[in-house]
Amino acid sequence: MQFKDIAVKLYYKAVHFYLQEQPYLINDFLNVLALRVDHTRVVDIMRKTGCLPLVKLYMVAIQSNNVWRRKTMKGWESIDLHDNFDEIGLAQKEQSFRMMSTTRVWSTRRARKANSSKTWKEVCFACVDADEFRLAQICGLHIIVQVDDLEEVSEFYQNGGCFNEPISLMESGLGLERAHMGIFTEMGVLYARYRHEKLLEHIKLFSTRLNIPKLIRAYDEQQHWKELTYLYIQYDEFDNAASTVMNHFPDAWDHMQFKDIAVKVENVELYYKAVHFYLQEHPDLINDVLNVLALRVDHTRVVDIMRKARYLPLVNPYMVAVQSNNVSAVNVALNEIYVEEEDYDRLREFIDLHAMETAAVRRP
Repeated sequence: MQFKDIAVKLYYKAVHFYLQEQPYLINDFLNVLALRVDHTRVVDIMRKTGCLPLVKLYMVAIQSNNVWRRKTMKGWESIDLHDNFDEIGLAQKEQSFRMMSTTRVWSTRRARKANSSKTWKEVCFACVDADEFRLAQICGLHIIVQVDDLEEVSEFYQNGGCFNEPISLMESGLGLERAHMGIFTEMGVLYARYRHEKLLEHIKLFSTRLNIPKLIRAYDEQQHWKELTYLYIQYDEFDNAASTVMNHFPDAWDHMQFKDIAVKVENVELYYKAVHFYLQEHPDLINDVLNVLALRVDHTRVVDIMRKARYLPLVNPYMVAVQSNNVSAVNVALNEIYVEEEDYDRLREFIDLHAMETAAVRRP
């Protein structure tokens, strides 16, 4: 027997020895023999000894070499790692759990050495599948700094039923030197889905580092109306902000905020929609809103709205405030109110004021 054949037999005996006596060191040993052994035979040995769960992670770990080598009649040939993934099943045997954990640590170190996005993802996904989330996060931090890979990682976690873990990953990523807008935005998406209580604080704190159009779509889908209104304001979409507040009362409504929005609205029809909205939802605050809109609305149209609703006396303070504009519809409405309430003092003041204004206009 040639010395080379004896050496090969010793290799496989050594594999048996490490699997039985020192399973936590098997990966280092196989790494040394990576270009000397028939890996198909190694897989058979692992299958027979119940250590098959080591195989997939071992293949991922040596991906930086990108090949295995096996002996054929023509000599040694290289085979693609990925060809073996499907043919090797992961037997989930309890006795192999600790060995798998050691393999994942080793795989993570190999991925760091390779420093390839593809390698990091392979190891990260394998760790997630095995619920090794601490190691998965180590890998994930190297992936999420790449804009194109970030969503894939986040979706992989979520598709596997893991919701807290991607949040933890993104939170850790916020402090990275290479943190980009995508991380802050994805964090906002995850909060919208799973941590509603942190959502508003996040978008207020990082409003300048968010992809607002993407979050607007996400928050509309998740029905976070208050946060959606805030994003519309940050994006100078005041018409949409006003519509959101009125369409989703009381979730999105804040009186002071709405007054700030109303004066920046471009679509004038929203002014009158606001009148109807406050008349229905908060008639006690309608005069406050009308005072803010006094320079923007058609007073005659406002009076007509209130008259049809039969709530004309409700906006008496507003009409008194704009009475100096000498709008006919306002004057008639005030006169009707004073007569109906038999407020003769106010009626006299109104007549005298109107007479003085008329005289001033006619004076040459």
